[in-house]
Amino acid sequence: MKKKIKLTIATSMVLLSMPIFISAQVQNIEIRFLNAKFTDTTSGKDLVAVFLVSTRDSAGFPPTVNLPPKCTVFENGREKVVLLTPQMLSVTFNGEDVDQKYPEIYQMIKGMVDLNAMKTSMIVTYAIKDIFYDFRKMALTPAFTEKKNKSARIEKRSEFIVN
Repeated sequence: MKKKIKLTIATSMVLLSMPIFISAQVQNIEIRFLNAKFTDTTSGKDLVAVFLVSTRDSAGFPPTVNLPPKCTVFENGREKVVLLTPQMLSVTFNGEDVDQKYPEIYQMIKGMVDLNAMKTSMIVTYAIKDIFYDFRKMALTPAFTEKKNKSARIEKRSEFIVN
């Protein structure tokens, strides 16, 4: 009886650890929030949020972006979903030349990214306008699909204060 219980526990532990091992093996994309700020300081309805998206190898770069990202804002202590339409959202992809092409974005992320090590990374900027809530905290969940494995969708929710 004791042997059966030990065997059952050992089997359960192996089975429970397998999905974690498999998903860690499959994931080739890392998404990291860098910074966000309001671009319309009078009404606070327009903002940019900047992320660094990297792949583990050059064969998987660049990943495919899935739009729109999930978006929520925190207004009066409540989380509210914002449905981002094509009129509200624009996305920009940059590499090591972001400091020349978009100096205002570079000022937001300077010191957070090594531009010389951007071989398998890109800076993704989400510009969102006309959000009709009064908020300072929000969450964005960008999602990407691996280049080599189209069924591997990676998304990461990031909560942050918009400056």
